Amino acid sequence: MLKESDTIKYMTMFDVHTRNLDIKDILFDDETYHVSLLPSNERNARLINLLSEQDKLFLLKDMIAPLEDEFDWVILDSVPSINELSKVVLSTANTTIIPFMPKKLVFDQLGSTIRTVQKVKKFYNPNLEIAGVLPVAMDHTLKADKEYFEAMEQIALTESLPILPVIKRSTFIEKAADSGKSVIQYRSKESKQLSEPFRELAHMIRTARGDSV
Repeated sequence: MLKESDTIKYMTMFDVHTRNLDIKDILFDDETYHVSLLPSNERNARLINLLSEQDKLFLLKDMIAPLEDEFDWVILDSVPSINELSKVVLSTANTTIIPFMPKKLVFDQLGSTIRTVQKVKKFYNPNLEIAGVLPVAMDHTLKADKEYFEAMEQIALTESLPILPVIKRSTFIEKAADSGKSVIQYRSKESKQLSEPFRELAHMIRTARGDSV
């Protein structure tokens, strides 16, 4: 939704904390998507490193508390691996989705990612639930992708985690992101078929929370 090169010009939770601002002061509306955005940049990581363990884990949760009655959903877009900032996000969220790409490094980290989520749930956020593992950039015609998927299936089965709709590898998805559009809005002959897993995922998450569809 935002060009990465532009995010430095926006205020973030770093500014909320250091300048004693209200989080509503730094939100802005995106008319294309009908959402309000709270940008992030490297200053947030700098802020996390300055705080004590206890303070950092509840920083974001306390900040967004005033927004709970104003929004139907608050979506926290974090990095797909575990670091200090993602632990802050997990301490705030009610539901998390674990993305999985068919790559050795991602596969090697999958087990530790699940254990970290479980640890955050146990010690800091009892409301946190894992919606499932989301396979992305998958190409089942490739032997390596198929083997990684099967290995991921075994881990998910052991941990009693659902496997969410598979997002196929496609230049269409990359083109949509590069154009600043969602896969739903990006028009091409592939859009209907390739956007279907995203619609299915949204439906699953909404119905799991009891929202009307």
